[in-house]
Amino acid sequence: MKDKPIKNAPLSPLYSYEEGMDFNAVERVIMNRRSVRSFKKEPPPDSMIRRVLEAGRFAPSAGNAQPWRFVVVTDPELLEQIERDTQKKTRFLMKFLDYQKSAWRRWLLKPLIKFITRFMPTQLHPIPYNLMRQIAEDKAPVFHGAPAMILLLSDKRGVGTPPLDLGICGQNMVIAAHSLGLGTCWIGMITVTMKMRKWRKFFNVKYPYELSDCLILGWPKRPFDGPVEREAQVVEWFDKAGKRTEDEGREVSNLKFGDRMRIPNYFSESQVSSGQIKFDPELCTGCGVCADICPARGLVMESRAVGKKKLPRLLESAPGVSLCMTCGDCRAACPTGAIQLLRGYNTSYFYKKLSQTPELKPPRRY
Repeated sequence: MKDKPIKNAPLSPLYSYEEGMDFNAVERVIMNRRSVRSFKKEPPPDSMIRRVLEAGRFAPSAGNAQPWRFVVVTDPELLEQIERDTQKKTRFLMKFLDYQKSAWRRWLLKPLIKFITRFMPTQLHPIPYNLMRQIAEDKAPVFHGAPAMILLLSDKRGVGTPPLDLGICGQNMVIAAHSLGLGTCWIGMITVTMKMRKWRKFFNVKYPYELSDCLILGWPKRPFDGPVEREAQVVEWFDKAGKRTEDEGREVSNLKFGDRMRIPNYFSESQVSSGQIKFDPELCTGCGVCADICPARGLVMESRAVGKKKLPRLLESAPGVSLCMTCGDCRAACPTGAIQLLRGYNTSYFYKKLSQTPELKPPRRY
């Protein structure tokens, strides 16, 4: 196994394998792919979008049912209208969900929202919850000004698990798009858009179809793709010698009864282990690319002294709890290598990570 930079490393040939060899072209696109949230206004040509859709068309699906339908939106006025309506809907929802705004809200809403969270843990996970707060306060966009959008609809009549098939289909599109020089990003907030009857009717989202997800794509403003470190998965192997566990021999942990019953608090430092990153002020040029690409808009550029260059600073959702989830997009995009990832994001108790090591590791060649 080898750990070394892969962005400009030699490429190994396809359809061959030698232990420790360099990544091939497909593997490099997968390892380098980063979610892009800063686009040029110029849309990609229709033929290029069709090529991306073609990669999705040839994705595997249970029973070869191909339970999907695609809707492409490139009209700038229509995209802007969807953005405005989604922001408006988000502000409406956060009037009921945001219990941090004032003392009376904490007293009245906090117990209720925490109770609801126990039954909607994925929808009200800290990541989408904090993003919705930022959108409601006009601190973050929804669709990031992308010039093209692909709505992914799944057919409920499909064999097996149609949403899973659609996820595989969408990933095919993402890999193909990045191999062609485009940038993409999955946007789960499209589900908020589709809570409005207006848009369900406009896009004809009705039985047997349901909206599963959405991809935005376009030309990146900067070269955002590049390798980053990630937490390693603990892998359990069962072979002739019996059971063995990798990585570093750490066992997969279990949730205790108290962990399962605890209601999560997104704003408690004791429950949320925020991501940690380090900025080198000597290498940082103050270009702001890290703030542009941050998915939670958790970075701001500010001067620490009069006349000094602007440097990035992590925003906090509560004292000691930053908005960083250590996705590494800022590190990959930084042109001077001024950003270092120190600790992965982990909300403990209900969202405790059970099968990952705390150490961040780069892509490895086996």
